[in-house]
Amino acid sequence: MKRVFVSAAVCAVTSLLATGWAFAQEGGTSCPDTRASEVPVEVSTGGLIFNCRGASFNIDGVTISTGASTCTQHVIIVPAHQICEGIPLEGHRCVFEDTVPIQVHWFECRAEYWLLGIFGASVRCTAVLDANGGHKVTVGGTREDFKTEDCPELAPDLDEVGPDPGSGSGSGDSGSDG
Repeated sequence: MKRVFVSAAVCAVTSLLATGWAFAQEGGTSCPDTRASEVPVEVSTGGLIFNCRGASFNIDGVTISTGASTCTQHVIIVPAHQICEGIPLEGHRCVFEDTVPIQVHWFECRAEYWLLGIFGASVRCTAVLDANGGHKVTVGGTREDFKTEDCPELAPDLDEVGPDPGSGSGSGDSGSDG
């Protein structure tokens, strides 16, 4: 008796799972009626804070210096992207589209020396250069990006469609004159 009950239970569970799987494969019969919402670009700083000395000039043995400035080690830029928050929009759904990279721009204090009739030097906050001479930018992670799309058209229920106009059923002229 226990085997029959276990077999019946396994069959029932398998049937329910198969029905749910088929429902999911067809996209279901309901639309969540939601849309993606925009998250604006976010810029923040991080890492160490450097104290750049500013600039100094030496004219005829007299040194003139400007005040020091601070320089953050990196600037983090999270690009604008979209998220799903359940904001209603009839006939639509919010779905995953892609990932977007979080950019990390690196900075440092760099001394620059020059001679134009007077000797001068300046130390200022400037972008770190990579091996190719461009600004050093690394990827500090990713964010998921979503989009809003129309819900797929649902197949009509055959009971609600009515008879096929070409089937000859229904009322109307039969084509004979009486």
